[in-house]
Amino acid sequence: MHTCEREGGRGEGVRVIVMRTFAWAVAAGIAWAVAASECDVNDNAVQVLDLTSGFRAEDVTLLSAPARLQGAVVSIVDAQDPNAPPGGVASGFWIAEQQRIADGFVASFTFDVDGVGDGLGFVLQNGANFDTLGGTGDNVGYVGSALSDYVGVSFISSSGEVEIWKRNGGNAPEQLVSVSLANSASLQNVDGETARVIYSKLNNGTLTVELAGEQVATAEVGSLEDDTFNGDRYAYFGFTAASSTGSSANIRVRSFEMGLLPADHRITATEGLTDVWGRTVVFTLEKVDSCLARIPASNSSIINATLFLAEHATDTNYDPNGLGRLELEPFITFNEQSGVYDIAFETPANIPGTWSLDVVVDGVPLDMNPRDAILTTTPPEPVSSIPTWGLALLISLICIIVLGLVYVVVRLRRYRKKLAENKDDIEAGKEKHHLDNLERDVEFKMNPLMGSLDDMKAQLKKNEQELERLRHGRANEFDDKYTVEQLQQQNRELREEMNKLKKEAQQKEALNTSFGSKVSKGKAVGRKQFDQERA
Repeated sequence: MHTCEREGGRGEGVRVIVMRTFAWAVAAGIAWAVAASECDVNDNAVQVLDLTSGFRAEDVTLLSAPARLQGAVVSIVDAQDPNAPPGGVASGFWIAEQQRIADGFVASFTFDVDGVGDGLGFVLQNGANFDTLGGTGDNVGYVGSALSDYVGVSFISSSGEVEIWKRNGGNAPEQLVSVSLANSASLQNVDGETARVIYSKLNNGTLTVELAGEQVATAEVGSLEDDTFNGDRYAYFGFTAASSTGSSANIRVRSFEMGLLPADHRITATEGLTDVWGRTVVFTLEKVDSCLARIPASNSSIINATLFLAEHATDTNYDPNGLGRLELEPFITFNEQSGVYDIAFETPANIPGTWSLDVVVDGVPLDMNPRDAILTTTPPEPVSSIPTWGLALLISLICIIVLGLVYVVVRLRRYRKKLAENKDDIEAGKEKHHLDNLERDVEFKMNPLMGSLDDMKAQLKKNEQELERLRHGRANEFDDKYTVEQLQQQNRELREEMNKLKKEAQQKEALNTSFGSKVSKGKAVGRKQFDQERA
């Protein structure tokens, strides 16, 4: 267990889980002003003992006769007891188990007084000698006894009074208060009378007595733990009764119920928290009154706090003292504004298990201490760094890109297939383009001395006729030969020029024929279009 009185803030960047369950309906100042009289403290008590259906033998420790069990009812004194001494009788019983009392309790019980009797006593004591009794009369079996430390409430049936007594350290008994009831006979011949005794350490150790739901007496008894029971937080609860000669009665206790009030400090936390793997958890320690309203605490308490894990005690870093459990060091700060303590622990990120919290304030353990299973460390489930919507968007984009690539590949394959099918046409087109470029640079010109093609055809025809006349005419031989040779030479020149022009036309026709069907889809030009004649 570690004691921390340090102040100051935690380092920045530490992830903190604050385990607070306050549900304030009004401002804090109003909550602090709530007094015990404004609430039913029994509603806040945690039931620890339920004997509302009566008593069993194992539930009680009977003192000397005539106390006895009658079914589920404890009869303390009996006026019809033939063995009763002539001067009267006192007896009693104790609840078998000690009960915690230091922070506060609510004890409820029902009793009978058949007759007058002396009265009934409700007693808290922690002595070892259970069978120590006081006298009869107003002592009602415990005042004036050998019990050295006790607090008691006397319901004096003979006079209709309620008294509160206290004794500690063997000093003389001290009567703290005595209240006379409006009806002095109100405690005589009662059947199933209900009473409640409330003790709250927070209000200067106030002890309050109620009868039939009405407050009849109250007194400050101080801290039972410190002032009466010498540091003992536990005591035995019991009842005594007395009946004197001449005012005999049967006094019985029918039922008993006890609840503990909250400690003046309490931890507000959500039990069973699991999302604390490798994080900092903060428990809030607040001071409250009997009605669970927060009251400002002072920054003077010594807080001992331990968060421990009894299992997996294998790491010596967490179990340096060989306690058989892992313990975490707390970091405690005081909030001046709200008047509470923050108790922080950094949980390990490598040790799973269920943890318990142990808190002691100024040497006083809190209620239900330790708080078991207050948190559980479990490894977090692996999570994606990309949120779900982001992951869905990314997948959608990837699918769109893949589909786009598939479309492009398919189109490219189709284009390649088309290119392969039209390879010849493409090559021919390239060649045509090349020839067109050549033609653009070459300029064909006719021989101006020979005239146009028609002129050359006409001249050739004329020369043919002249040659025919000369072959059959009567010119001299020399002139004829000379003339014939000249005409033949001219005809050859004419034919060469004509052939040259026709060859050029044929080349153009050949090109138009090659590209006409596939490239230009134009009408083919026949060779006869050029009217080529044999020279």
